[in-house]
Amino acid sequence: MSNYGLAFDIEMHDSEDGFAERRVLTMPGDYIRMSEWADRNMAEAESDAVNTLRRNYATAWHALKRRGKLEEFGLPDELTVEAIDAMADRYTVYVHDLEEGALPLAGEPAR
Repeated sequence: MSNYGLAFDIEMHDSEDGFAERRVLTMPGDYIRMSEWADRNMAEAESDAVNTLRRNYATAWHALKRRGKLEEFGLPDELTVEAIDAMADRYTVYVHDLEEGALPLAGEPAR
């Protein structure tokens, strides 16, 4: 776990664009919104891996929504399990913890 608390660097590769790399920084609020959405909308899949994958995609979706980039990524305005599965058909996602010093102000004292 990073010092930034549930903030992640999500690396995405778009299969419709030659697997071009795109990145999105998630914030703790994105994780909170994803968790609340998942509790209301996702039935437990038979596989823990499927649940984890869907949650990763949902976290990326919430981060993109917060930044106003859903349309740019070709994603729908409403999140559903079907939308997550369609997103998984188009994008690969790799979730990375933020490394020490990854943010511009990392290591500077609070003001």
